[in-house]
Amino acid sequence: MTIKKIPALAVLLFFWGGAAGARAETFTMKSGARFEGRVLSATTDYLGVSVQDRTLDIRQDSIRSIDYEPDWDGRSVRLGERVISAGLGGALPLSSYGFKRAANDGIAADLEFRVHFKPQWDLGVRMDDMGFATAYPQTAAANGKAQVAATTVLIEARWLARPERKVSPFLVGGLGFNIYDEELDITQKGAVLQSEIENESLGLAAMAGGGVQVLLSRNYLADFEACWHYWAISGSAFGSPMQSSSFAQAVSILARLGWRF
Repeated sequence: MTIKKIPALAVLLFFWGGAAGARAETFTMKSGARFEGRVLSATTDYLGVSVQDRTLDIRQDSIRSIDYEPDWDGRSVRLGERVISAGLGGALPLSSYGFKRAANDGIAADLEFRVHFKPQWDLGVRMDDMGFATAYPQTAAANGKAQVAATTVLIEARWLARPERKVSPFLVGGLGFNIYDEELDITQKGAVLQSEIENESLGLAAMAGGGVQVLLSRNYLADFEACWHYWAISGSAFGSPMQSSSFAQAVSILARLGWRF
């Protein structure tokens, strides 16, 4: 998968979610007309809508808004519901493969798009970005200064324990790729010799974690999540006496706000 393919996947999930939501909805058109119908199918340009036992192809750009289930109180998750959310929190490096010597605690942010496609399941894409504070690793012979950042793009699955409740615990997992960037300056003790490693690599990424989701209203939700992240990175690009670089692991702790539609 390349980053250029991510928007296409998001569009596919968006319209898949619309197709899954075969239920009564109120349509408000840009012309001012209002009517009730059910979404039966979706393409990038049209919605197939059942209106009074007739199926109409309605252009997406002619619709001002769609009110899903006007009498719904927002205290449950609906099939076909879509969520766009953003989160901010902390990034904590783990000690495996010497990663904690090359990075200190930093900041994590993420962006997600999900579709609730089964009673307890969401599927989507997410991008996590982590920037770690400068670290100063040392060996008996040298001092170092390291700066690390990583970005991951993942296909994400989320399992909700209680989708029919306002508050629901969840488990989440994902698989994709990471772009890992590291700058490391090494100065030999008692000498003027200095070397520098500055590179980035592309590798496998995996993620697993859990949290709690809170439905705030018909249009908004929040969640709190802790996740373990695993990245395969280039040992040849980043290997040094200060870090055995083949993999890196970190934990993110995020608070997230999302828009439901």
